[in-house]
Amino acid sequence: MTKAKMDYLWAPKDEKLVSSLLDSLGFTGVGESGRYPTGVKYDCLVAICDVISANEKTASMVASRTHQLQSQRKATGKAPSVDSVVSALQSGKMSEADLKKAMKKAGLNKTLNTAVNKQTRRGGENTSVSSPILCSRGSTP
Repeated sequence: MTKAKMDYLWAPKDEKLVSSLLDSLGFTGVGESGRYPTGVKYDCLVAICDVISANEKTASMVASRTHQLQSQRKATGKAPSVDSVVSALQSGKMSEADLKKAMKKAGLNKTLNTAVNKQTRRGGENTSVSSPILCSRGSTP
């Protein structure tokens, strides 16, 4: 079986986000299961994209609200602990390459390398450590 080449929007069912959107647009579930007609979710997304791309004010309103929700999510989000990262590396659940890629994406490589270089210039321990996260904890792999 091959994986479908489709994007999906996910929302917890208990929030009833998708069903309330479709209900507010006049669509109702059918049968005992209350499932929506075939393709109505996709067609709704197409229609929303069409409206947003044709109406700058609507696009701005949606973008503003999305940014507001994202800023709240970032403030309440929990980053993985150093211990969980070390554990994932040691158990093989995360490769060093994955860690380096994630650190580069987050802009951490420059920050940690600068800190290590400053420590080395001050006469600190100059160890060759393959992972900057491990280095920042003072451990060796």
